[in-house]
Amino acid sequence: MERATEPAAEVSVPAPAVDRSQLGDALQNLWASTERSVALLPPARPPAGDTAAAVAWARGPFMTWLVARAQSLRDAVALSESVAADPPLERALAAALLGHATEDLVARVHAVTAGLDQQDALEDTVRPLAVQALTYYVFCRDRLGDEDGLDGYCGDRARAITASFDLAADG
Repeated sequence: MERATEPAAEVSVPAPAVDRSQLGDALQNLWASTERSVALLPPARPPAGDTAAAVAWARGPFMTWLVARAQSLRDAVALSESVAADPPLERALAAALLGHATEDLVARVHAVTAGLDQQDALEDTVRPLAVQALTYYVFCRDRLGDEDGLDGYCGDRARAITASFDLAADG
């Protein structure tokens, strides 16, 4: 399955027009949580051509990382509930941060599994996360518009993930 997914290192981070230190405590906590999530890097792949090692890696260290990263993302989502009553920019930025962390996870799975026999199955496993990232970005874009105080970040990321996963999106 060929995908035009960006390498994980290139999934950009939202950059609001206001200084981060001026944002509310709840959003600051969420931002730190998403940074911790994104900092969890996947384990190194086994050498190419060793199917047994690839299967052991996918079932062992890779799965351990994927579960830890998914839990870290769930922790960030739980923190996002504390932003619900904050100003519109902060709610939208919370969605952008969750979209970023979710998209980064999907991109890392794609990057680390590229060329493996199991790549299609692993990518099918994270496809719902691509849809979730799109949902976060669309929420952000719809709250702020394309000129969103984030230099169009939410709309740009929504379009990129839509194209990468051939997803139907509103706009």
